[in-house]
Order: sequence, then structure tokens, then C-alpha cells
Amino acid sequence: LAVSANAMEKDIKKAMAAGFSDYIAKPINVPQFLEKIDAAILKTQLDTVKPKNAKPLSTRKALIVEDVEDMGMLVNEYLLRMGFKDICYVKTVKEAIKKISEETFDIILLDWFLNEDKGAVVVKHLSNEKKLSHSPLIIVTSYEAGCDEASEMGIKDHLIKPFNYNTFENCVNRVLKLH
Repeated sequence: LAVSANAMEKDIKKAMAAGFSDYIAKPINVPQFLEKIDAAILKTQLDTVKPKNAKPLSTRKALIVEDVEDMGMLVNEYLLRMGFKDICYVKTVKEAIKKISEETFDIILLDWFLNEDKGAVVVKHLSNEKKLSHSPLIIVTSYEAGCDEASEMGIKDHLIKPFNYNTFENCVNRVLKLH
């Protein structure tokens, strides 16, 4: 990432020709700068990881477990925008366990603090059924404590609400490439 006091087109072209992946000029917009750094780090990680399963997103199956309908619909919309076609949305731990018992998913997006229970119940079920390694899991939560608890159970991938599409897409792509 090139950072410069100059935003002249020739300076941008010069930086890009020198091999920089992106360019930002001073004064720096901190959120934009951090987003560009995250994107550069993710690109580096993805470039160094060979995907285990290179199925197109349109053939992948996703499960959303989210008790807040607006958030569930947002996650569903983001998955559709990414190209997913086969998306299942449930609102309870009981429904999630039933679906997981009946079907296999390429990715599961799991709210950690559901109305009637915690996402930990779903993680334990996946672990007991030996499906945890086959179904990459992203914890979706409003609370950092949920991420800490999930990490203790071996789940390292998470999204903190609220999140934007780019953050969501980067996380899902990274998880799919790594699993």
C-alpha cells in the first residue's frame, strides 16, 4: 500500500507500476486506510493459500442461524450478492441442529447469542457429529465475549455486528479458501 502526500495521477501510476497494490494520499481517512490494509493482508493470505475445494459459490450450500430477522435477511442478501444460490435460514438452535443432521453445508454463519440458547450448543453438536471439520463456521455476534468463548471451542472465524458487505465477503472468502 503506497501512502503519499501527492495524489497526482502520475504518482499513482508510478506507485502501481512499482508493484504496490493500492494507493492512498494524505490526509489519511483512517477507516478507509484500515480497510485498504485489511484488504491487502487478506489478498496476501489468499494468494499464499491453495483452496482445498474450489467449487464455485453458486454450487455451495450455506446455513444461516440468526434469531434477529433483519440480520438474517442481511446475511442472506450478502450471500446472494456473493453468488450463493442454496441458502438455508433458521432462527433457533433446535432448527439448526435438525438441518445439520439432515444436510451438509459448505459454510455455517452462526449467531452466538440466540434468544433461547447460545451458538455453543450448535458447535458442540457439530463436534459430536464429526461435522465440524466439514462445515466451516463463522461466528456472528455483537459481543466480543462471544468471539472469545467460540475461540476457546476452536472456532477462530467471526464477524462483529454491525459489519459491511466488504468485511463480510472478505471473511467468507477467507474461510472458504482455508477449509
